Amino acid sequence: MVVTSLKSLSNPGVTMKTLLFLIFTISLSANAFADGFKFKVVSDGGTSNILNTEVSFGSQTVSCLVDTGARYTQVKLPLLVDLPAFRQEQGGGISGVVATSDLVRSDVTAGSWQLRNLTVGRTAQLPFDCLLGNNIYMAKDFQINFETGEFDDHVLDVGQLFPLHRYVANYGGEFGFDLVVNGKSYPSIVDTGSTNSVLDSKIVEADPDNFIFIQEIQGTDGSNQPVDIKVYTAKTISFGAITRTNATVFAMDLSYLTTKIPGVLAVMGLNDMMDYDWVFLNSSSQWSAKPIKK
Repeated sequence: MVVTSLKSLSNPGVTMKTLLFLIFTISLSANAFADGFKFKVVSDGGTSNILNTEVSFGSQTVSCLVDTGARYTQVKLPLLVDLPAFRQEQGGGISGVVATSDLVRSDVTAGSWQLRNLTVGRTAQLPFDCLLGNNIYMAKDFQINFETGEFDDHVLDVGQLFPLHRYVANYGGEFGFDLVVNGKSYPSIVDTGSTNSVLDSKIVEADPDNFIFIQEIQGTDGSNQPVDIKVYTAKTISFGAITRTNATVFAMDLSYLTTKIPGVLAVMGLNDMMDYDWVFLNSSSQWSAKPIKK
């Protein structure tokens, strides 16, 4: 199983170059979480943002991308190079070029969240030192508080609730909700590791009057293969009770994603999440979002 996750290259001289890559699997943990961890909103070196937090793998502490689009937590070699692999998993970028991860088990600490023997992917094909992925999040009810910069599972400030889609498969899954684009509803996945929301190009092609083309940019996937991305302004995107007008979206071919998660045609990215505080109730398959008071 794979899923796309859109990232931006941390190169101050390339403001519109983006990196798109696919994360491979997830292994849910039965460990109980308490409270949570702090994150920082960091510029990607261009016009977009990413979320970073400090994570310890045993005695090694690194800065990790906070990535709800990653199927499991991953580190970049040579981190955890001395741990024995218990299996290999193959996945790849949107281009279909195969990439391999060794799966190891490590104690992982993010803030007050401590997990023992968590499944961690180890690979040379990451643009960051670490991705803190969905085997941290999907086993728990939690909130993302952009006002305080926290992932927290202690006190959940729940608003109006909506259905949460959980895409569970071998080794885990993804989670998301219906994203309404110009009045039409499409299943999406939630991806804090994606700098921008992404639509399958077929959505734009079927409804050209409701999109304004801005420009075309080129990205690379997780196998360092080129990916063409078109940037548009959508008249409206809506999720739950929230509507955003003149929203910037990326459009590209997501057919590889839909073969792995049938029906999913969109990615909810960080640019459309940061004005709200979010609650995800995995235990009851519900979610809510509230505008941040400014």
